[in-house]
Amino acid sequence: MLCTLQRYSEAFATYQQAAQLDPAEAEIYYKLGLTLSRLNRPMEALAAYARTVRMNDAHALAYTKMGHILYDLECYYEALTAYKRAIQVNPSCADAHYGKGTILRDIACNKEAYLAYVRAVQLDPCVLQPVSGETRCVFC
Repeated sequence: MLCTLQRYSEAFATYQQAAQLDPAEAEIYYKLGLTLSRLNRPMEALAAYARTVRMNDAHALAYTKMGHILYDLECYYEALTAYKRAIQVNPSCADAHYGKGTILRDIACNKEAYLAYVRAVQLDPCVLQPVSGETRCVFC
């Protein structure tokens, strides 16, 4: 709820407290990672997502978010590994297919990138829609 209201500092404190009360709950660390990402603390967010997947190896969204952060940090092969793992545990994760396509495009694997983008759009036609004013042209 606090994240929905964009009260990320409060959300961060709440999730930290929740993690202290229930340190075995993977979803708390996932939400902590989301909050840290919003607070522009990528390394801490990455650590929270890594803890999430250590606790729940089938958490495709955490792998996908790890991929996003690693991509932003220009750790392309590590990001590709994260996206591939997300797809392995949840083949219908359109965002992971899109992220995989973006990396493959960036490293000039255009045929594989195209196939990943096609799969992403098959799963979710909205995956290519602009996010917060950006435009997404996959082969620009």
